[in-house]
Amino acid sequence: MSIYIGYNIHNYTKQIVNVIPKYFGDSVYTKVDSNEWNSAISVIQTKYPGNPAIKNLKRNFRNGFIIDPQLPKVNSAKILILIWNQIKDNDVLCKHFSETLKQIGNTCIQGVSHRLIIDYIALYNDIIEQVLLKYFDAKLRHKIFNYI
Repeated sequence: MSIYIGYNIHNYTKQIVNVIPKYFGDSVYTKVDSNEWNSAISVIQTKYPGNPAIKNLKRNFRNGFIIDPQLPKVNSAKILILIWNQIKDNDVLCKHFSETLKQIGNTCIQGVSHRLIIDYIALYNDIIEQVLLKYFDAKLRHKIFNYI
């Protein structure tokens, strides 16, 4: 089954809404502390200077939230922090994240939220896969991964 729906990020909203409960707990509905936000965004801005996505993220951050009206209550600022905390010390993942930021650029709020959620899910699945690699053979890993 193909999940490709084209280049328009808005085409993926329904899928994003459907996967949020599977991949995200209650923490993605919570407010981001302004000190945590300022610290993370400052480091991200230093790592990726002049990237228009940084201005876009800052422009959409209000009172501890980046809210996409099509994804009610999901705090994309929280997702950004979760991603950054996992990748900040990994050069390969930071390089991938620079591509995500490039795609976010000056896009609309769905361009921000959807891309961050997609990155988080990819990171989540990769972490699970890496853990499974340590303990199970390929056939059993595949069954476990499909079950999850």
